[in-house]
Amino acid sequence: MLVAIIIIASSVLLFIFVLVVPALLKNRKDRSQVYNNQGLDYEQNQEYSEAIEAYEQAITTYSNSAEAYYNKANTHYTLREYTQAIENYTQAIEINRKYAEAYNNRGNTYYILEEYEKAVEDYTQALTLKPQFYRAYYNRGTAYHRLGGYENAIADYSQALEFNTNYAEAYNNRGAASYALQKNRDVLDDYNLAIEISPDYAEAYNNRGTVYYDLKDYVKAIEDYDQAIKIHPNYAEAYNNRGNVYYERKEYDQAIEDYNKAILSEPGYAEAFYNRGLVYQQLRENSKAIPDFKQALQLCEQKENPMLYKKLQAVLGKG
Repeated sequence: MLVAIIIIASSVLLFIFVLVVPALLKNRKDRSQVYNNQGLDYEQNQEYSEAIEAYEQAITTYSNSAEAYYNKANTHYTLREYTQAIENYTQAIEINRKYAEAYNNRGNTYYILEEYEKAVEDYTQALTLKPQFYRAYYNRGTAYHRLGGYENAIADYSQALEFNTNYAEAYNNRGAASYALQKNRDVLDDYNLAIEISPDYAEAYNNRGTVYYDLKDYVKAIEDYDQAIKIHPNYAEAYNNRGNVYYERKEYDQAIEDYNKAILSEPGYAEAFYNRGLVYQQLRENSKAIPDFKQALQLCEQKENPMLYKKLQAVLGKG
């Protein structure tokens, strides 16, 4: 009789476990999802502290919520809290090994931190899980680009374009990688397509202007730099590049004006100081040229620009 009672009690407990525990677990998941959705609403309204609190509540309620960790990581990324972002993307991946978006976004974080090899590893993992993930191809291309792997970058940009033919950034960056390999014809085609897709793409105008500059088509170069500046009035690189065209045309006053604007937009722009110094040197105004060269040299030491650093050492007689 006692054995029968024990068996019945065990059966009842098992019945309760089978029915009640999953219900409780589902309830926790549902409540966690409510907090997670609240976090998304806060994030959309740029209330980032509140968003993080909501995601943390979601995680406290249900600790295996990969989505909550992922969303919390995205918020940290937006706030430039990259260490916390990586920690949370990693936690999301620990819970869900097939979370392609988490690998991709952790790769983006490594990219920002200039850890390009780690970024490539994460983008590759994202693509293994999701072979048509065109943004991951593009992102891996940018990492290869930074590592000087231009052929690999071109291959990835091209693959991204296979899946999204209207990807202006991919055309622009493929053009930039081709430019690094001196494939000028391919470069112009890609910049043209980027601009056709996105007519307000200032960087593409600037880049195409540089190709025209190299081809000594100064009229077209200036037109493109003008357009880049019209779209982005504080575009230091476009001012600097347009100044280079004026320098080549011996229009020194206009060159100085553009270098001034480049420096005003970006006070740490070593190339603009160097280029303005060259103009003053041409005008035999060494009292103005030398301070510009010295300022450029100081900025080069800080930003590790070895090519420009060598030029400055030569011009200042420090070689």
